[in-house]
Amino acid sequence: MEKQPERTIDLSQFHGVGLIVLASSGTFYTAQVEGLACSHPQAEGVFVPLPVMPGASEMWALQQHFRGAWGPISEESAEIVDRTFRRNGHVYLKVNRARLNESYEAWIHVLVDDSQKPELPLTLPVSGFGKCEGILTWPNSD
Repeated sequence: MEKQPERTIDLSQFHGVGLIVLASSGTFYTAQVEGLACSHPQAEGVFVPLPVMPGASEMWALQQHFRGAWGPISEESAEIVDRTFRRNGHVYLKVNRARLNESYEAWIHVLVDDSQKPELPLTLPVSGFGKCEGILTWPNSD
């Protein structure tokens, strides 16, 4: 049997905030992340663009906080990310503290709980995954 080539989608040109739900899908996602270090990690899963409430500024807030930074994120940065997403209705996301050393600017490991219902006017963009892991991503700040 012929080996299938690895399917990879580069999210570097995606200009929003998105979630890679980690799952066996046969498709890998990558992006330029980690500020000026310009790393290109990969993760297998499914990609979900996250809805944004009218007037919300999640991406702007994240880009301002991580401006030019590189290296794994700190507990303080994880708390800022959590607050930013709670404030904007994404109550189903929480930074995965067990994977802080693998989380960078524009590539943050999160825990996803689709039983947590977001505040209106957002709708939950995923269902049927239960509690799972994911990666929060947005355009690199470099």
